[in-house]
Amino acid sequence: MTKEERLKESASQLIDKSRDNMVATTLEVGSQSLLGLKDGSWSATKTLYNGAKDTVSEALDITNWYTRDIYDVGQNGQADLTSEAASFLAGNAAMLTRTGVHLANIPIKWAEKGAANALYNDKRIAKHQAKGQDILKNNPVDLVLMVYSLNL
Repeated sequence: MTKEERLKESASQLIDKSRDNMVATTLEVGSQSLLGLKDGSWSATKTLYNGAKDTVSEALDITNWYTRDIYDVGQNGQADLTSEAASFLAGNAAMLTRTGVHLANIPIKWAEKGAANALYNDKRIAKHQAKGQDILKNNPVDLVLMVYSLNL
């Protein structure tokens, strides 16, 4: 094989390697872009959900606060009962909706507290601390490294 043939072969290998690197780089940039899009989409969705939830909650509060109660409807026969009844029904519907949502969240909160208590109770934490102390006692090299890292 002549020097020229070797150079041509080397050049074609470099071109192939360059092409492979370009494809890999393009795929990497594409995957990073998709990850960024996914993270951004999740953040946008979460923001929209929280905004919608807060808006609905505020609307229900205002509807409940500024509509007539049962005692105000008709003002003891001095006002039109039918026009105020619609306001009364809207206020009570808002109040019942909010109460229903709060009642539905009670079992979820109990389940969260139970799971947290099961995972992070004092007995379990003490058991893991004792296990960690046993590991340090039985591995003096790890103890020396830990003491050394604390002194830095």
